[in-house]
Amino acid sequence: MQKKMDSLKFPTIYNNFSHSELLNGVEVTDDDALILFVSMDDIRWGKDNLRKLLNVALGAKNSLVIFADDLPKEVVSYTVDMLPSLDNPSMPSEQHVKQIVRFLLDNPNKNIISSCSAGISRSGWVSFFLDVKNARFDSIKRFGESYLWSFDSKRTVVHNGYNANSAFTYYAIENGLFSDEEIRALRELPIFSLYTPIQKEISL
Repeated sequence: MQKKMDSLKFPTIYNNFSHSELLNGVEVTDDDALILFVSMDDIRWGKDNLRKLLNVALGAKNSLVIFADDLPKEVVSYTVDMLPSLDNPSMPSEQHVKQIVRFLLDNPNKNIISSCSAGISRSGWVSFFLDVKNARFDSIKRFGESYLWSFDSKRTVVHNGYNANSAFTYYAIENGLFSDEEIRALRELPIFSLYTPIQKEISL
């Protein structure tokens, strides 16, 4: 699997956006390939906005819509007139990762636009995955020994940062979608801290 993955061509231009950004200024052209993540958060956002999002995907020449597994069939079939109860959070799946990677391989010369509710975790994972595949390790920082990686402040490949979805990363590693060399490079990255503890001297 790893030898096969190493010989494959992945896109080199990509960006991750929030749904709000996608609907307010991001133009999807024939040179782009769109990955749209739809979850319960989008249903909470309102059916009119959800319909607009799905219309962007339908109007794109190349698009992949990733529906959270807990979404009702009415939404998956692009019918959003009947909204479901909003009880359970959505979870990423192994199948989602395989769909994303196949779509990227099918569009190696396209500009990849990925979009999820916040434009950080699920869509950010697409940018993270492509950072790894393009050996842009200087753009990535890691959090401890977890499966969670984040963008570096010096990142210039795309204008948006990301906090790569840890479940997607786990599934990718478990399915051999990262080579041993790529995993070693990720593990050698410096740990990125969200904050620096301030030590104060206390005078008694």
